[in-house]
Amino acid sequence: MNIRTWALIGLLLAAGGARAEQGCPDGLYPGGSSAGQLCIPLPGYGINGGNKPAQSAPDGDPQAIKHEYKAWAAIAHDPVKRSLGMAGQDNGISERKEAERGAIEACRANGGGADCKVLLAYRAECAAIAVGMGPDGNASLFADKGRSEEQALATALARCGKGAQMCQKISSNCVTGSFYFDGWK
Repeated sequence: MNIRTWALIGLLLAAGGARAEQGCPDGLYPGGSSAGQLCIPLPGYGINGGNKPAQSAPDGDPQAIKHEYKAWAAIAHDPVKRSLGMAGQDNGISERKEAERGAIEACRANGGGADCKVLLAYRAECAAIAVGMGPDGNASLFADKGRSEEQALATALARCGKGAQMCQKISSNCVTGSFYFDGWK
């Protein structure tokens, strides 16, 4: 090999491996596994609907300003058609009325009708639903909330035990607060 070939090989090795952005548009960076393309938004990029950063980080020791909202969830029940509907259990909903409306819609979508009513609405806490056999021989639902799933379940089962027999857990869930980015300090 001649000197030019060795120089070219040396130059290529010194340059290191260049990595492509894997096709992510401006304001997004590649993430995830090699199994599929995942583009993750850069913090603060395009919050105001533009394609430029909403606000660049200040010099020095920047700190992100985050605001927290306490997420809502709700449970609705139709005792006549024995339908149950829930909303906000996965990630919470910012408004109580929206969570209640979503639970009633889910109750109706699950076979309920005009008798779908909100059984429980809860915010940034846990809830549990228990079912028991009432004195009339029909199943009755009892829901309660608490700081933990265990506490919510204990209170739901206690309420059930006062008005029914053979009480069992149907469901329990916790909804925590969510954050959104609002610029830099």
